[in-house]
Amino acid sequence: MSSSGKRVKLSQNFLTDRNVLKNIEKSLPELEGKNVLEIGGGDGKISEIILSKKPDNLSILELDRVYFEILKEKFSKFENVKIFNKSCLDYKIEEDITVSSIPYSLSKDIFKKIVESESIEEGYFIVQKEFGEKITKGSFLPISMYVNIFFETENIFDIKKNSFNPPPKVDSRLLHILRKKSFEKKYDKLWDFLNFLTQNRNRNLNKFFKDLDERKIHTLYLEEILKIYADKYIHSY
Repeated sequence: MSSSGKRVKLSQNFLTDRNVLKNIEKSLPELEGKNVLEIGGGDGKISEIILSKKPDNLSILELDRVYFEILKEKFSKFENVKIFNKSCLDYKIEEDITVSSIPYSLSKDIFKKIVESESIEEGYFIVQKEFGEKITKGSFLPISMYVNIFFETENIFDIKKNSFNPPPKVDSRLLHILRKKSFEKKYDKLWDFLNFLTQNRNRNLNKFFKDLDERKIHTLYLEEILKIYADKYIHSY
């Protein structure tokens, strides 16, 4: 089934707190020479901040048809802005940086796609606070390990739920990621391997890997996971 077939109804929660918007502006680097992807343009407030940083090009994805039309009208005079009425999961990513407020329900799928992209080097994401904590703390979860293997991660600041209209049920966080390892073909089976490890997190290593010790699988460090993956799947590390 294509990603379009799995779509869920996406809630729209727009940032209205001016102080938070100013803090986002302060947190973003200058974007000259960059091609930027924004996932979920919404009402265009984040888009305006991105454009103030003078990127070479900005591609905005907006799945909601109403807001897609609003964004087209709002940025019609900008030759370096392209707006697409589609999901990130159906979009071929070619940009090198992303600044996005992503749907909480699709956070895992979107981050998996960002990891596997050949072009994205850096990202700033507004995410659910709990999700952000799992990523930066390096929790023993497939998506957390997947992101941390390929990116440095940093929580920038928290965003209270009443900063949005309508307010979501939980607080948010601005998360920064910076690529440290390219995603190559040899990692094609890594996601499935991480899922296997987490499903067996409390089993002993030597239950599955005869040449290893009796430690529990969940005690593995990322470098150890990559070493085991390389030995079992790609035989070089």
